[in-house]
This record gives sequence, C-alpha cells and structure tokens, in this order.
Amino acid sequence: MFKFITGRRGYALERAKIVKELYAFSRTMSHGFPHAPSCFALDEELSLFCICTKAGTVRVYGRPGVEFISYHPSEGSVIQAHFVPGQGRLVTLGDNNELSLWEIVDTQLELVETISDFKKPIFSICVTPNKKQSYIGTELGDVHVLDLDTFKFTDIVVQRDLITEKVSDDFKVSPGGVECIRCINQDQCVIGYQRGILVLFDISKLSVKQTYISRKELSSVYIIDESKFVSCHRDGGFAVWSTILSSSTKHVDQIYGPHPCKPIDKLYAFDNERTLIFSGGMPRAQYGDRSTLSVHHGPIERKVFEFTSKVIDFFVVAKKVIVVLAEEEIVAISLNDFKQIPLPYLFPLHCSAITNVIHAPGVPQEIVTKLTDTLSNDDWSTAPWPITGGKLPDKIEKDDKEEKKDKSKGAEAEKCELILTGHEDGSVRIYDATGVVMKLLACIRTNFVFNERCHEASRSVDQDEDEFLQFTKVGFFDPYSDDPRFAVKKLAFNSETGTLVVGGTAGQVLVLGLEKKNDPKVVTLNLVGDRDQFVWKGHDELNYDPEGNLKSNYHVFCLVQVLPPAGLTALAITEKWGLVAAGTAHGFGCVDLLSEQVVMFKCTLSVSDLGGVGAHSGDMVRRKSFKKSLRESFRRLRKGRSQRGKTAKNLDDVKPVERQVESRIMQDDGLSSMVRSLVFSDAYILSHANTSRTFWASTNQGSVFVYTLKRSGDDNQATMSLCKEIHLKHHAPVLGVFVVDSHGYLCHENPPKESPIPNLWRVVICSEEQIKVFSLPQLKPLHKVKLTANEGSRLRKLQAAEFSNSERNEFCLVAMTNQGQAMVFSLPDLRRIITADCCRKDDINGISSTVFTPFGEGFYLNSASELDRVSVSATKATAPMGVLVLDEDARPKRKRSVKKKDTVKEKEVAKEIIKERRSSTPEKRRSSTPERKDRKSATLEKKDKEPTAEKKDNKVTTENDRKVDTKESHDKRKQQTIAIEKIEDGTGERRVESEHVDERKVKEQVEEGEGYKVETVEVVVTKKAVVVSEETRVVNGRDPDLIGKIIGNFTEEVTGGLEDLESPNTDSGISSVVEHMSSSMQESRCSSQNQTTKKVMQSSTSSNSTSNSKNSRSRKRKGRNGNGTLPNGSK
Repeated sequence: MFKFITGRRGYALERAKIVKELYAFSRTMSHGFPHAPSCFALDEELSLFCICTKAGTVRVYGRPGVEFISYHPSEGSVIQAHFVPGQGRLVTLGDNNELSLWEIVDTQLELVETISDFKKPIFSICVTPNKKQSYIGTELGDVHVLDLDTFKFTDIVVQRDLITEKVSDDFKVSPGGVECIRCINQDQCVIGYQRGILVLFDISKLSVKQTYISRKELSSVYIIDESKFVSCHRDGGFAVWSTILSSSTKHVDQIYGPHPCKPIDKLYAFDNERTLIFSGGMPRAQYGDRSTLSVHHGPIERKVFEFTSKVIDFFVVAKKVIVVLAEEEIVAISLNDFKQIPLPYLFPLHCSAITNVIHAPGVPQEIVTKLTDTLSNDDWSTAPWPITGGKLPDKIEKDDKEEKKDKSKGAEAEKCELILTGHEDGSVRIYDATGVVMKLLACIRTNFVFNERCHEASRSVDQDEDEFLQFTKVGFFDPYSDDPRFAVKKLAFNSETGTLVVGGTAGQVLVLGLEKKNDPKVVTLNLVGDRDQFVWKGHDELNYDPEGNLKSNYHVFCLVQVLPPAGLTALAITEKWGLVAAGTAHGFGCVDLLSEQVVMFKCTLSVSDLGGVGAHSGDMVRRKSFKKSLRESFRRLRKGRSQRGKTAKNLDDVKPVERQVESRIMQDDGLSSMVRSLVFSDAYILSHANTSRTFWASTNQGSVFVYTLKRSGDDNQATMSLCKEIHLKHHAPVLGVFVVDSHGYLCHENPPKESPIPNLWRVVICSEEQIKVFSLPQLKPLHKVKLTANEGSRLRKLQAAEFSNSERNEFCLVAMTNQGQAMVFSLPDLRRIITADCCRKDDINGISSTVFTPFGEGFYLNSASELDRVSVSATKATAPMGVLVLDEDARPKRKRSVKKKDTVKEKEVAKEIIKERRSSTPEKRRSSTPERKDRKSATLEKKDKEPTAEKKDNKVTTENDRKVDTKESHDKRKQQTIAIEKIEDGTGERRVESEHVDERKVKEQVEEGEGYKVETVEVVVTKKAVVVSEETRVVNGRDPDLIGKIIGNFTEEVTGGLEDLESPNTDSGISSVVEHMSSSMQESRCSSQNQTTKKVMQSSTSSNSTSNSKNSRSRKRKGRNGNGTLPNGSK
C-alpha cells in the first residue's frame, strides 16, 4: 500500500512537470489594423511611427516584424503623441489631461512616468530640438516648459499676457487656446492661437520678437526653414510668413474657392512652396462628404486622393513618401509616381466585413508561391516601404534570407501557415501567418463569376464634370456590398494542393483550383428532392457567368448550386477521394469532382418543417402564429419569476449539484435540421480488420450519420451508403467529430504511419454540452465530459492539436466556450489540463470567430479589424522579437518605477535563507563554524591594519578604535542618526535620533547568506538584497530610495537624504544599512520596554501618553545638538 501511495505521488509530480513544459496560456500579439485610431506620430531619426487608439493602446512600428505594444492604465483615449527624436521615447496626452512618458526597452514599450495632476487643459505639445524639453500649450493661452529628463514641469511659465503684449486689445481679451507650437530652433518658436494670432517667441530671453495677425481661425503651422513658416486656417486657406517681417509674403484665401471650403487640417510645403501637400480644404457644397489629401506641384499639376474613411493625420517621409492614417486603414503613396506602396503589415482585415475565418496548416512553399497574386506595376508602386526602424534577431534575419534563396532556387522550404477570411462582398483573402507579420498573399473576388455583380467603378480616376478636380481613390477599405447573396458563409482549404472551396449565402459552392480547367460544369444539388409540400420563400440563386474573371491565380474548377438556395453551414473537401460535401439548414450532400455528379444527399427536415421555409442569413424562419408566440412568452415570464423568487428565498441552501439541462426534443425552433459539421476520414467502422473510407455528418439535433465510400467499375464511379447512426440523448448540436488512434493522433485522411492496435481507435463526438469518446467499431461509450451540467458553459469551437517538445509529444482537444474560456483536454481520455480566460464573456463576435491551429495557437477577432493571437502551448507561441538598438548616451539614464524582473528571484532566495535560519536554534545561529571563525579572524586582522574607514560625513569606527577610546566612540554612537526616507511632497523633513546602540552586538560584516538577530527581527543581507523576515520584503540593493522605504517600516519618522548609505550594493554599504537598521531597532526598544518588538517598531514614533515619547518628540524637533541641525551639520 505504501509503495502504491508513493508511486502515485511520484507520477503526479512527473505529470505536473510535463504539463508545465508543454502547456501555458499566453497572449502573444495582434494582427490587422488597430481599432479606432486617434493620433499618429513619426520619428524620422529612428524610422519609427506610432499609432494610438481611443481605447488607450500605444503601438510603435518599425520594419516588418518590429513592433512594440503597450496600454494606458486608465484605458482612456490618447489624443496626442510626440516622439523624442532619436531616443526611443514617446510623450502622449490622454483625454483626461494626463501626460505620459514611454520608453522602448529591448522588446517592450514601458510606461516610465505619468503626470496626472496638471490642472490646466493641455491643447498642444512640442518637443524642442535639443530633445531635453517640451513646450506645453494650454487652453488659457499659457506655455509651460516640461523637463523630459525628470519629466517634471520647470519654473518657466510663459504667460499669455507676455506673449500677447503687442497685440491689439481685441485679441488680448480672448485669443483662444494655444492651437499649436512649432520650434524654429532651440531658442525660437512659433506659438499659434485659435483665433489666428501667431507669435515668434524667444524662450531664452522670454521676449516676443514678432507678432502676426490673421483674421481667420488657425488649424496648423508648418516650419519651412528658419526664415519662413506657413499657417493653414479653418476657412480652407493658408499663408506664408517671414520671421523677419511682420506681414505675410503669400496669402491664399481658399485653395478650392471661392465658395466656402472645409478646413485645412495639416499642410506641408517645400521646394520653395512649389509643392504643397495638405488634407481637407474641399468645397463644402460639392465635396463636403469626401475625405481627401491633395498634392499640388506647381500651378498646373494637381492630385487629389480620396479615402473611404476620415483622414486623421499624415506625414511626409524624406520628401518621397506620404504615409496617411485614416480611421479604418493606413496608406502609403509614393511622390514619384503617385501610386500606392503595398503594405507589409497593418492590412485592414475588415476592408469588407469578415464573415468567416479558417486556418490552413502545413502548406508547402510551392503552393504559397503559386497562389500569391502578382502585383502589377500599373496599379502599385515599386518604391520600398519607407519605415525601416528597429532590428530583428540575427536568427530571424538569417531565416528570411535562406527562405528567399529557397524560393529563388525552387527548393522545398519550411511549410507555411495560412489564414483565410471570407467577406461580405464575396471576396476571400489569404494571409501568410507563419511569423509575426501577417502579409496579404491573394484576394479572390467570387462575385465576379456571377451576372448579378455590379461592375466595379474604376478605382483610378473618378472625373467630375468640372475638370478642375480629379479624384483618385486609394486604400482597401470598402464596407459596401453590391448584393447580400455574395457573402461568404463557409470556407474549406486543401493544404496539399491549394484547392479552395467557397460557400455563399445563396447556396453557391465554388471549387477553385490553381490549374485552369476548360468549361467548368454547374452541378445542382437538390436536398429536398421531389417533395411537393415543400415551399421555399427565400431569395433566388445566382446566375453563373462562365466568362467571369476572379482576378487572381485561382480558376473555377466546379460550381455546385445547392437547392433550396440557403446559406451554407458546413463544407468539406477531400481531393484524395475526389469528393466535396456541402450542408445547409435543409440537409447535406456529396458531389464527385471527377465525374461532376451528385453521389448522395439527405434531407434533415422533419415533416413539420416542410410547410414552408424562408431564408434569413441562411437560417430557417419560425412558423408560429403571433397569438401562440405571445402566449408562450407570458408563460415563460411567469415561470421565470416564480423560479427567481424561490431561488432568492433559499439562496443559502443552494448546493453545488449538477444542473438540469432542458430537453431539446420539445423545442422546435426550426434549427434542429441544420448541419453543423462534415468530415471525411479513414476509420475502423465495419470491422477490426481493415479501415474504411467514411463520411461523418452531424446536425443541430444531436444526430451523427456515418457513410461508407466505395469506387467500383471501370468508370471509377463513387457510391456512398449509410452505415451507422448516432443519436445523443441530450440532443445538443454536434459541433465536430474527430477520429483518433490510441495515442490521440488525428486520422482524418492521414492515418498514422505506425499502425496501432485496431481496436484502440476512437471517435470523439463533441456537442455544445458534452464531449464523448466511443470505441470503434462497436461505438461503445468510454469517456465523457459534461460542461453544461457541471459548469453552465457551452462549447463553441473545437480543434485537435499536438503539443510537443524535444522529449515528448501529446495530442489534445482545444476548445472555446461561450464564457470566453480556452480549455485543453487530453485525448482520448478527456482529462482537463488547463483552463484560461481568453475572451470577454460578452464578446460574442470574438468567441464565434475563434479558430485554433493544430499546434496550440489560436486567433479570434478582438474587434472588426484586429485578429488577436493567443497560445495554449508552452513551446509554440509567435510573438514580436524585434528590438530597438540605441547608443549608450542616446537618452538620459533614469530610474524607472517598474520593478526589475530579477527581484522575484532574489525574494525567493532570501526566503529560503530565512527559512533555514529560523529552523535552527538561537544558540546555533550565534555559534560559528571553524570556517566562519577563520573568516572573522581574517576580517579582524584586516581591520587592525586599517584602523579607520571614512564614509563621507559619517565615520564607521572599527573594534580596535572602540577599545582605545570608549568614551568618544560612545558619544558618537549616541549622536548617530539614521537616514531612512526622503519626503517627496516638499513640505519639509523630519528627523529621528537613535538611542544608545551596542555596536559589538549589532555591527558585523555580513557575508552572503549569513545574518544576525536584533531582538525578534532577523535581518538577512545578500549582495543584491536586504530582507526583513518579519515583513518578508526584498529591495534591490542598487536603489537607495527603495532601501530607505524598507528601513522606514521600522519607524514612521523619516529624515532627509540617504547620505549614510553611500554604496549599498557593496559589502561596506550593506554593513552600513544593517547598522542603521539595528540602531533604529534599539531606539524603538528603549522607547517602550514592556511591549513586544513588533509593537515597538510600529509605535516608536506614534503619539502616546508616556513621558518617554514626549521627550522623544521634543528631541526630534530640536535635534541632538539643540540648534535644529544634525550632528554632521546637514539640514
């Protein structure tokens, strides 16, 4: 019995170690375009740009693969962002008037400092050319100076009265807030006010050099050079000003006048004002609803780029490329040929609303090369991506180079992972999701093969009647759909051949291949057959156009039209057997791709469902009268109230029992016939001797139909016959079927190479409420997991995955529930391994869009435009690895408020030391081993040779000095003070003096791992940490401020500075820390002798009625020498 218990314990420890090595939940990164961007910033020196969002997200991007992401703690909107050029630092302004300083450290974007107590509303921010200060403009018209090294406001405040002293009285009263500040050089800046006042101000002399008056409201200022700058206004005009003259050298009332125009939000001017780039300024009446960016080169050449979403901000990089941030996408335009530059990342996934997402693993590189669209030089620019900041790890760069070589040589490279998204407009986009960058490979527009398509307007030039304006549409975002029947409902992809199956809303199933086929045939799959009583009340099917062009490397191989033309709910393809299967709310069927004929179909509708069926997004319509529906609603309402009252009354008596799941037989909601999953797989379904080709179809009513496939005859005709049926008692929708072997390996189309014992094959049937494992071929139930009955959650997404490392591999089932939890179950015994919160409970779209990979990673839509990436595997997690390399003196070194990661390890080491010393008796702790005695004697000999050791103002006396002059050392010890913590609120400093301390008992040179005891508090000092066992706290020994805080736990009174703690990271510094802590303890003990040591520490400086505390307070006020100063002369 004892051997059994110890054996089980050893297995549990070993299993826990395996789980830790293979399984771990982590959020790695996000793909796509950030949701709801609010501001934009560019660092030209480091070639980085930043996008901030209304949710408080801060994202910094460099070259492809380099990205840094962080979040504001307040989760408010970020309204402004400004880089400190060349330093990897960023200043942001939130909508709550909070200033934040960020720094890029290695692979992380860290929040360093925050100013949240600035009372005046901030309007504008400008970083000075010397990168040490920032000018802050407020709503009241004042300008404050922020020191970027300390991130604190200086005493320099430029008042509005000083700036506007030479302005007329009309503008002095209310010039408005500081709309913008732009630096001409280190000493001079242009300050612009809302009402149009522009002031050239000298910060060094605090004087106004020039004042410029414009009668129109200001929107932005751009510095051309030290002699000129340009201002743009809210009436659609701009003006060029000279820093020498007080009047404008060039003034344009309205660029697109004379009628009222929209404001010019931002403007760039160079080449002696021949080239102008600005956003806005369109005539309100004709083009007020358009978001535009205009490029004027000379008086004749004009380009107007139109965006489908509002332009937020833009930058011109090296006068060659315009990078535009819109609300729904980012666009780069080359100034050489005025064409778009392909995006390497930040592609707008939601260019049309996403309706389906799948993952395709193990795609060969040659297939990826074939399906990748070849970009035409007529539509795209050949200019490179202008942002190249940051650095990738050497390994990644090396792999990229090798991959390019493999592509050029045509050799077989590592297999890729693809993400395929179906959209509302009928398009399918394929992305490469192998690494950090999710790059667009191909876009297939299935609506182009139907006659009902609306011919797409030319995206190049949209010319108006007036030839004065020509709009060029740019960007990918296009949320409009010509016909709702084009929407993609389901996708299927064959990784070995690249064949793609697209299922639409009108029952269309397109089989697309990379090889062109002449005269593809349309196959009609009628699921209801010749049932005369069936009436379809939905939309019509689409008309196929053989001459349609998909505008991609894919070609139509076969078209299957399902009747009735309802939306597809399930798809499956196996090119190994030459079959494609489709399922709707009416049934399912299979089509032979070789002979292009229907092999089998089955209608899943019940007799009551045949009265008449409509279509609404592919679902069946309820057929209940209004009176019956209203009656049932009131019954459910009364029933719910009575149940809630009983529950509230007996709330304390509730026990954790299994939930009663209502039967689904009586719930005829018209959706029971819907097909949920279709699977082709080899399985031992007939006997143990040989495997058979099987087809599994599951429905919403908890039914699973198993068919066998055979090909016979000279014509290789395919036949399918019903083999078995499985009906679950709880009638929950069956989400998936998985055929696995004895090790949990998934056998769909690819049986394991090592043939295991046949009778150990299993089939895993997953419904919304339960997961069951049956043996094959007997279909005997073996294992079961009840989720709804035990936890109240339902399954939504499932995937069989492999978790492996260099030593072992395991096969598991990864699931997502309606509570947003990711779960991992072992196969085939269904033991739960981990459970982690992945999505929000109310994020229905994110939960329903979740897709897991066969390697333990997952993707889900965090928003309409973002695809978040997570992982439940400890060995497979794709995360950004790019770093920012800076010179050592690129930015000032400062102490961050964030704790270092190594303090956790130091804390664990210190706890172990305390535990060991507590386990020993006081006598043993006081006793010394021979090695320790030798160490002590060597230390004393060294001290005899060096009788004194000075440390700045205080002197640390040795044992030899105390023997020579005991009285003098006694006086010094009596006057000794301890510096604990500096008061940061600026109200003043308080002091506390220590009483008599017996240094022979307290002072000791502490080596690593050794400690000593003062009263009941044991202090352990190591090279890097100071630990107090009573409080169990660890302080990094290199941070004097934090050491002061720890020592401050011994007494509430504090004193200024840490002058006595010169170098706490050295042995002598540690000794000084210990000495001061010990003297503090002695002082506390003398103030109250009858209390315990812990109470003495907490009450030594508190107010009490004893005379000792009164005398102590008086001594603290006066100081030991009676003149209000410390004995060493410091204040």
